Amino acid sequence: MKNLLIASCLLLSQLSFAQKGQTEKAIQEKQRAEGMAKLQEMMAGMNNAETRPVYKFPISMTMRVTEYKNGAKKEATDMKYHVNGAEETFAFVGKENKSAGKEMMVVYDSKNSTMVMLDEQKKTYMAMNINAFKGMEKQMGGSGGKPSNIKCSKTGKTKVIQGYSCEEYVCVDKEKDSRSEFWVTNKIPVDIAQSFKSSPIAAYFNKVDGMNGLSGMMMEGKFYEKGELKAVMEMLNINEKSNQAITLSNYKKTDMFSGR
Repeated sequence: MKNLLIASCLLLSQLSFAQKGQTEKAIQEKQRAEGMAKLQEMMAGMNNAETRPVYKFPISMTMRVTEYKNGAKKEATDMKYHVNGAEETFAFVGKENKSAGKEMMVVYDSKNSTMVMLDEQKKTYMAMNINAFKGMEKQMGGSGGKPSNIKCSKTGKTKVIQGYSCEEYVCVDKEKDSRSEFWVTNKIPVDIAQSFKSSPIAAYFNKVDGMNGLSGMMMEGKFYEKGELKAVMEMLNINEKSNQAITLSNYKKTDMFSGR
């Protein structure tokens, strides 16, 4: 009888552990399914982007960013920008990667919180809801927060760049031992805080202490880390009579995640 009791206890114990394992597995599968459903919901939200039939840009400009290492020039990259201050949109043209000659155009539509990526070679475009992307990034633990310990101020210095009068700003991050010196003009009909507010550029400017309310366009900048020059930005040219236009009906829309 004692042996039977022990055997019964062992059997019950095994059944209990088996049920516990099955329960944990069921919970994990449920959590996994809920996670996938949430991810699909967030991806669907990112795909739900409102676009304009035509994006018009009356202003175009070319910027050059030169990288430095150990005080010597490392690499220079020219970037073409198209801006419409009234519609709060801007676009930039860049290569998909440094080694390839394939160019991509990215349009930031601030009013609609949309980013449009166009492939000129394939004549296709993808559109992303920026607010949904930020929400997804936040839920996944992305930074996207306010830059810390960065303080900016006007120096009172002025100079003329490409025919436009500019004012100098200096930004310092003591924690990262970084310093930025840049020149901004308000003589071009572009409000950087509005036109760029959905872009990585404005995410920096709008969240820095002392930069709230900044309007205008950056014309030149120098960026230092630990006292060493890391990059120089300069405006090469500005065309205030540009007639650049992007008609989305000339492109085929593809899904951001499936590529179809």
